[in-house]
Amino acid sequence: MHSHKILSCAALLCLSTNVWADINEGLVAYFPFNGNANDESGNNYRSVVFGPSLTADRFDNENSAYQFSNNFIETNVDDTQFSNSMSYSLWVKTADDTSNYPISDGQDSLYFDYDRNSLRRINGNDYETFNVDLTNNTWHHIVVSYVDKTVTVHVNGLKFHQGSYSESFAFGDHFRFGKATSTGSPQFTGILDDIRIYNRALTDDEAYELYSGNTPAPIGGSGFTQTDLNNAKAEGINEGQQVCQTDPASCNISAGASQAELDAAKATGVTEGQEGCKTNPASCNIAIGFTQAEVDLQVSDAVATAQTALEACLADNTDSASLQAALDNAYQQGFSAASQSCTGATPTNFVQLTGGGFYSPGDSVNVQLQETIDVDSFEQVDLWVIIELPGGDLLYMTDNPLAQFDLLPAPFKRSLQRSNNTHRVLDFEVPPGMGGDYQFYAFFVKENSDMSMLFRKLSSNVATTKLTLRNQ
Repeated sequence: MHSHKILSCAALLCLSTNVWADINEGLVAYFPFNGNANDESGNNYRSVVFGPSLTADRFDNENSAYQFSNNFIETNVDDTQFSNSMSYSLWVKTADDTSNYPISDGQDSLYFDYDRNSLRRINGNDYETFNVDLTNNTWHHIVVSYVDKTVTVHVNGLKFHQGSYSESFAFGDHFRFGKATSTGSPQFTGILDDIRIYNRALTDDEAYELYSGNTPAPIGGSGFTQTDLNNAKAEGINEGQQVCQTDPASCNISAGASQAELDAAKATGVTEGQEGCKTNPASCNIAIGFTQAEVDLQVSDAVATAQTALEACLADNTDSASLQAALDNAYQQGFSAASQSCTGATPTNFVQLTGGGFYSPGDSVNVQLQETIDVDSFEQVDLWVIIELPGGDLLYMTDNPLAQFDLLPAPFKRSLQRSNNTHRVLDFEVPPGMGGDYQFYAFFVKENSDMSMLFRKLSSNVATTKLTLRNQ
């Protein structure tokens, strides 16, 4: 049920103009009540809270507005900031029909008057009378502006009233929220938020902008606001998307495989490839039964290849950055050559990484490791899982649930003899700002192998997969 209130205002006015000004031009003080009653205009006016408590604002943000109940907030915004014009804007939510005086400038006040039905200057005999329907427990936006003797009131973005006083407006000595300056005056009961005080009159467009949140005023003659047009456009876009999703052919869209179907096809291919290698290792260029001497010889050749590449790079590059790049390149060539030399030495020792691909913010990523090992007790192995970050740094997966990754080299699992498990490496929703390529490696090596000897001690294939994360 609506409660009909008389919106009363003392010596407050706005001169309508067609000039569009910066909404912060002439801003003397701004009290957004973001957890406190501080002035955030940059002018650093002080305020003292005499009783009101923080509460939720019109967007249900906690501690972002003040609840008043026969108490008030005092500021030191004084009359030195004003000449013959002033405006203030505020959001108000009245609690009941006893709510009076949400704001006072020390001389005149805006108040809800249920007895005199008037807009009155508190320290004078001059007043304006007009009625406005404000519903209790509902947020309303009010802008009051004045120039000399003229007062203009906007309610919820629209010009509601304009009138004149017989005397020029008299400025007070400070602003107060929730109570008039006169002793014993009825006080405000309800919630106030986002109070702005200007040393100039606000225009109709600016009053609407403050109400709607940077939305232009209604388009003349159409009956619709820019917000209406934006909402209609958004609805049309949504309906168009629904049509295309339901019937892609109607939008000239050729239906293709989904990411889930691509992942499933890849997983099937991996499984079939593994089975083929297990059934016929030679078809996968896997030689079974290398002697240690043969392995050492092939690793030596791989190291020599890397060394040759390093020497060639060093011949042309002497600065530290180029040397580091040469070392990284040599390391990678040695890694690849050693891995190819030793892959499949024991076909029962196998690792596989799944979940790679391209992902955007909001997508779910699930990288899993499947490992199988079966060795003699005197040939126990360690399982290593390494992530190469976009910048080149390496993270090593650990067996510690409280610290899943570490910068220090260490195996994920130690001293394994027989195992057939699936491990979750990563499971998360992609946030914005993590764009780049993330390379994953997994392999078995002989137990307690030193980091520098990993390639000589390989006991399985080297599984790899790559995540490419988009920034948007």
